[in-house]
Amino acid sequence: PHRSLARLTAADSADLRALWPGLRRHLAGVQAELGPQLQAAFVDVAHACGLPVDANGPGSWDALALPALQLPIWVARKLRREGHPIPQAALDAAVGAAATGYLCVRMHDDRLDEAKGDESIAHLLAAALLLQHERALARAAGRAYAGERSRVVGAWSRYGEAMLLEHHLDRSPGAWTPKAWRASQERYISVTLPPAMLIARAG
Repeated sequence: PHRSLARLTAADSADLRALWPGLRRHLAGVQAELGPQLQAAFVDVAHACGLPVDANGPGSWDALALPALQLPIWVARKLRREGHPIPQAALDAAVGAAATGYLCVRMHDDRLDEAKGDESIAHLLAAALLLQHERALARAAGRAYAGERSRVVGAWSRYGEAMLLEHHLDRSPGAWTPKAWRASQERYISVTLPPAMLIARAG
């Protein structure tokens, strides 16, 4: 599931260089606020996804994580072309929100699908990551977040049902229907919310 840095496209590499410093600062801040046991679990899952939690950073990126991190950059570029430049701090926050949201979902996936790790630590770390995700979303949206918070809460409320549905469908392939597939897409809200906050910020 990982792509070597040597195999990334030129555009991927440019995006990686652009997001790297802010993402590393964000994840270091998240790690610093966790207790020792959750810190260790956080480092493990971040490394599994190839995310930069130390000065050296990853040698590979999760093929699913990278587009999630790139999406806020792509949206910010489009907004800039349309005359709505996004401050670097807001873009860094959106990328940080994408990372913590992705890691939260990864924790849930690992428990639901493979029963990886300690269940108590997984649940507690996922909860901490969700709070960090929301805080970063608020920074990305700025003043617009007051009007977006109900959307965020609603999206994450639907996410739980979507994750349980996907877990059921993966074990019952015959149950996949177009309706079930559409309902399961709510599990991707950690990807769609960060760029949505930038759009809200731009007005």
